[in-house]
Amino acid sequence: MNALAHDGAINEPAISLEIIGNNMKPIDERVKASLEEQEQVVKAIQVNSDEFFGRKTGDTGTLTRRDQIMRQLAEGYDAFSSLQNNIQEGTKFYNDLTQVSREVKSFAFTVLHYIITVSLSHSHQQ
Repeated sequence: MNALAHDGAINEPAISLEIIGNNMKPIDERVKASLEEQEQVVKAIQVNSDEFFGRKTGDTGTLTRRDQIMRQLAEGYDAFSSLQNNIQEGTKFYNDLTQVSREVKSFAFTVLHYIITVSLSHSHQQ
């Protein structure tokens, strides 16, 4: 091969470049397609980012989408916390009420027992 290349019958650098180019062409096309797809993803991220983290318009003072969402999240958290506290207070109230109810029943049973005992002892004495 060196002899043919030396005589000029074969242009080895040109042949090598052609073979390498043919083998690299599919890879090059995939790289280009990947770069185009990445550019589209970057654009989509930018659009979504602008929508979510949009700038406040200084003149109108309107809230950005992000500010609206953050405010709704804060309001939701406040409502949840309030509800959770109310549930805890209600649970404590009903637990206490159950305990008082048991004590009242026990007291009523004791009083009733006393009344019956006293009543029976008076009826035996007469």
